[in-house]
Amino acid sequence: MANPGGRFLRGCVRGSDPLGAGLRTVALCASVAGSALLPARAQADAPARVVSINLCTDQLAMMLAAPGQLVSVSALAVEPQSSSMVEEARGIPQNFGQAEQVFLLRPDLVLAGAFTARATVDLLRRLGVTVVELPPADSLDDVAAHLRLVGAAMGREAEAERLVARYEADLAGLRVTAEPAPAAMYYPNGYTTGAGTLADEILRHTGFSNVAVAAGLAGGGHPAAGTAGDGRARDGGDLAALSRRVAVGGDPRASGVAGGAGAGGVGRGDRRRLDLRHAPCPARGGGDGRGAARTGCGAAVAGRPLSYRAVLAALGALVALLFAASLLVGPAALGFTDSVVALLTGRGEAVVLVMREIRLPRALLGLMVGAVLGLSGAAMQGFLRNPLAEPGLIGVSSSAALGAVIALQTGIAA
Repeated sequence: MANPGGRFLRGCVRGSDPLGAGLRTVALCASVAGSALLPARAQADAPARVVSINLCTDQLAMMLAAPGQLVSVSALAVEPQSSSMVEEARGIPQNFGQAEQVFLLRPDLVLAGAFTARATVDLLRRLGVTVVELPPADSLDDVAAHLRLVGAAMGREAEAERLVARYEADLAGLRVTAEPAPAAMYYPNGYTTGAGTLADEILRHTGFSNVAVAAGLAGGGHPAAGTAGDGRARDGGDLAALSRRVAVGGDPRASGVAGGAGAGGVGRGDRRRLDLRHAPCPARGGGDGRGAARTGCGAAVAGRPLSYRAVLAALGALVALLFAASLLVGPAALGFTDSVVALLTGRGEAVVLVMREIRLPRALLGLMVGAVLGLSGAAMQGFLRNPLAEPGLIGVSSSAALGAVIALQTGIAA
């Protein structure tokens, strides 16, 4: 597509700041990309069909692509709250970053970000699709190199060089050498960025000093609570004080059901009712059971197994229906007949890969996970002898969340 020349390098951050297009040029760095090494690609070998599944790579691809080369961008590219190139993106089909949807577009190259779903990237590579992942830039110096990197991947080196020259000229014009004014980047929940980040370098380049750096913050996070060396309260102290003022309401008496009396009463009541249902019918009429028939007791007991089987049959039918639906429903608009034929006969290469490599494993995994969760819940309630027992009450959910956080923070998940 044609280069949006008048909106050069507005990038991933939508801005209306008074510094104008030049500062928006710098703001592109906040989410552009890439440190992976890519082989140089000659113009003749340029990918004919490029798909972007990340907002930041959407902006880069729209600026660098030749007419007709970019066949799809992410759905975020048309959202004015997020994208700086909404009008350009509206003329290109959008995707939701799902592997089957992207694969059926038959791309020669997929551009993804560092935070793109890992499962999508891995699956596309396993299906033989070339995927270039672009982690965020860490400094202003990275930006020119990353533009050249993406240009080489798309076979658009000359266009990339032209954009780099304009970017560097605009960047030089934005440098401010006066006494820096204090400024801060404030995000939800008190998150901010400190030393060693692109945001900090943008502030310093345009004549500001980052108060998060003065508070001792490196990277992204929350400034430490306390006071600075001159005795003034740091921003982190204010955030910590605000956190302490947040009160979590609730009546502790409401949890009495888990404290013994409530739970025990319910459990005992259930057992008493169960004993009554299983109690032998009174043997009226000489103890031969004919009295039971007259009172209907025997019929009630005999009817219970039939009702139990009916419930199991209904649940089994529902599971089968949902399993079939998970096979036939997905982001790629595949017809019912094509899906079934591809799954059973293997005809239709692309559809077969979607059905057998994406949807069938997904459906089987969902079935197994659901079965394991159901069995775990039944075992837990049976072990605790309390039908009200559930993971949130006894700490299973919180422990799982703690394990996930540890895995992510320590790098085990990688």
